[in-house]
Amino acid sequence: MASMGSRERWMVGGIFGGIGLIFVAVGWALVLQQSRLLTRAVVVQGEVLEAYVETATSVRGPDSHVARVRYRYVLRDTLWENDRVLPHEMRTSSRKQMRQLASRFPVGSAIPVFVDPDDAERAFLLKELLWLPYVIALAPMLFVLIGAAVALPAWGTLTLGIGLLGPMWWHQRMLPEAMPAWMLACYIGLLTAAAFPLLLRRR
Repeated sequence: MASMGSRERWMVGGIFGGIGLIFVAVGWALVLQQSRLLTRAVVVQGEVLEAYVETATSVRGPDSHVARVRYRYVLRDTLWENDRVLPHEMRTSSRKQMRQLASRFPVGSAIPVFVDPDDAERAFLLKELLWLPYVIALAPMLFVLIGAAVALPAWGTLTLGIGLLGPMWWHQRMLPEAMPAWMLACYIGLLTAAAFPLLLRRR
């Protein structure tokens, strides 16, 4: 079987790499949006007004549930209300899990509320990271590295892979507690898996 020429390698590599880069960009946009909200949020005192589980019925799959906690808080002498628990809405098929989350906030209790100082309507109760943006940012890197493996020499692939560590390094500096160790470990594993065959291939 004849090997691919330079033009064919660039075409195949460009398709894989281009698709991967699009999803990587979307994933990192979500990661940075979440990180920015967590780092900029200020803490104010609030009061729980209501706690319940909201259910969305689906005809094609299991119902999804989300914990809602309605609370009020004051920012810059203005009274606000919100019902968001996490920085970004998280739905699950486990109603029990959401019920347990809502039960952590008894009606009438005083609670700390995290609020975006530039947008008082963006508030939440738990300063926790969602893992989905990281998965969206990490998984497509495999396509990027495969595309680079096809189109570039070994040194080019390694340079690109190492360069993709840049956003992780920046994110680690801005929000040290928000970089899951498993994400960095998985990425290094993907980089190694993609680059190792190239080290054995003769150019």
